[in-house]
Amino acid sequence: MSRNYGASNIFAEKELRDYLETRRQTVITSIENERDNYLLNVNDLDYVSYKAAEAKVEPLEIHIDQIYASSSEQMIPAEYFPSSFWVERGSSYKKDVIKFHIPISGNQELIKCAPSSRLVWSMPIQLGRDEFTFEIINFSDDVEKITREKDSNIQSIVKQLSNVTSEVTNYNNSIEIQIKNAFEARKKSF
Repeated sequence: MSRNYGASNIFAEKELRDYLETRRQTVITSIENERDNYLLNVNDLDYVSYKAAEAKVEPLEIHIDQIYASSSEQMIPAEYFPSSFWVERGSSYKKDVIKFHIPISGNQELIKCAPSSRLVWSMPIQLGRDEFTFEIINFSDDVEKITREKDSNIQSIVKQLSNVTSEVTNYNNSIEIQIKNAFEARKKSF
């Protein structure tokens, strides 16, 4: 069982389409606000390429092959225990917690974004500088159960990442033409 206090939810904090639209709109607005003299004298191809590079989104990479684990004993609130345990509500009990560390690179903001096509799934994570972690509480010393839960989480992470990557790729593939159109429309306005 994973805990969710003090954490964010992977691929569920905000809509990816909103994040991408904000990126696109920021660059389009910067073109619309450009000085007339500057746009008249700029090399069209270089300007469009520069603005497209500014708008493109670097993909997120999750390095599943580099996962490692650590563990610690922690006080777990009774509310997190399975119903098969006799615990007193409002109390906490010491349990071993396995923390899985997964290195990441690229645009880490994407780990918070829910893709348009997605699993109805999320889980709590802690996001660090170059990794994120998730925890599984070891309630019954069942290594196979912990492994199954970890593998299930990893499988869902990989699927959601695939959905995010697909949406980002589509955005990146279409952004240059949108910028070119905005640039040409802006030049025609004066």
